[in-house]
Amino acid sequence: MKVVSFIPIKLNNQRLPGKNLMDLNGRPLCDYIFQTINSVEGIDEKYVFCSDPTIKEYIPEGIEFLQRDKKLDGFEVKGLDIIEGFVEAVDADIYVLTHVTQPFTKKDSIENALAKVV
Repeated sequence: MKVVSFIPIKLNNQRLPGKNLMDLNGRPLCDYIFQTINSVEGIDEKYVFCSDPTIKEYIPEGIEFLQRDKKLDGFEVKGLDIIEGFVEAVDADIYVLTHVTQPFTKKDSIENALAKVV
């Protein structure tokens, strides 16, 4: 069984420009979920799904960058369109979706949820 996690992220936010890279207690907001996902056991592949390669400088070792189509950054784009774009690019049995705007999600919460699904 192949388990894949992905963090969809865009750097051109309309309502709060630069939101995903903003400082939160001395770290970029995105770093919190990156570090959490990187520590989760049981995930075979981990991705950041973003149209802007600038994000690569923030991605730690252990997480891969997967470039998505810029059309998925539009204000009118639905979350399901982004999910479908990722699923078309990466095959898996189980997908673990997390968001940069969930900086306080705990490793244990993700592992417990994943164990229940498995």
